[in-house]
Amino acid sequence: RAPSGGRKSERTRSLSRSTAEVRSKLEHQRPLSTRLKGVELFALLGLEAGGDAPSPSEDDIKRAYRRLSLEHHPDKQGAFRSKESMETFSLLKEAYDYLSERRCRELYESTLPFDDTLPSEELVRSAGFFRVLGPVFGRNGKWSLRQPVPALGSEGHAQGKDEVRAFYDFWYTFESWRDVGLSWLRRRGLELHDVSCVHREVRRQYQKENAKIRQKFEVQERLRILALVDLAYKLDPRLPRQEGRRRADRQRSPSASASAAPAPSAEERAAARQKREEEERRAKEAAEERRLLTEEIRAEVQREVREALRAEVKRQRKRLQSALARLGLRVSNVELLRMLCMDLGKQRLEELISDVEQLAARAAAGAGEAAADGDDGD
Repeated sequence: RAPSGGRKSERTRSLSRSTAEVRSKLEHQRPLSTRLKGVELFALLGLEAGGDAPSPSEDDIKRAYRRLSLEHHPDKQGAFRSKESMETFSLLKEAYDYLSERRCRELYESTLPFDDTLPSEELVRSAGFFRVLGPVFGRNGKWSLRQPVPALGSEGHAQGKDEVRAFYDFWYTFESWRDVGLSWLRRRGLELHDVSCVHREVRRQYQKENAKIRQKFEVQERLRILALVDLAYKLDPRLPRQEGRRRADRQRSPSASASAAPAPSAEERAAARQKREEEERRAKEAAEERRLLTEEIRAEVQREVREALRAEVKRQRKRLQSALARLGLRVSNVELLRMLCMDLGKQRLEELISDVEQLAARAAAGAGEAAADGDDGD
């Protein structure tokens, strides 16, 4: 039985905060060296990663490094030792040290190109359930914290009810180690701060902002996986409700057999009803989990909008106070001024500040001319 949607959602949110904070700090504690920036580390070790390729394991990385280090080790070059070979050996060592640490490897592999698009319902119906969704589940399974990942199956391979149930139990409780990637950031106009060469206080602020971006990504990644599983669950031909629909279609078709099938027994009807209720319960739990995650995203966006609005009002209020001070006016009630700025709205507030600043500029110019006239009279 799938766990409760609410409990799972709460546990996922706490895990997301922890993972986002750890990864944001890791960027400073274990940064990628300047020499390796722009270098594809897995390709340097002769390994394939990114896209549909499975994630190289720690043993794969170790074997590849040993093979290449023996080939490029300075002691193996003898009299033919070259500066280029020594540089290659040094880069191999740095890449291996970085990728050997699991958290660094996950951080780096998440930046590689990956197709995270989902097929449409029309495409799945027209091109075939297993043919379309099998590769999609296959490539997304690489991000799972739990391994091995159950496969969707194929048209010719019969799977029992327990296998199908285990597949959906796994994917409805999917836990991903994927980190935010460059394509996701570009689509949303976001950017992670570089925390490698900044002051400690600035770095802490940058790490907090990076962690917030990662939390957003993890929530949306969870929603993406849920959308994929919901699509498969809706169209899966192995599920009893789909079989019932196909049976009804066959009965309505002209080629249906004239002889009616025997009526199901009371036990069979009870079992079918129980299965139907179980499917409805699981669908409700999945919908509730999606609703909670969607509300979390909406609340986070609204909070950021409010913070941005407060920051803008504060900046405009300081501009207005400064212009009033140049006119010789002092604001005694700052809270009242803040409320005025909030009520006016952005456009009207800009116009007011512009008018006050022009008055202050003319007053300053007039004071300067009067002072000049006084000097001339003396």
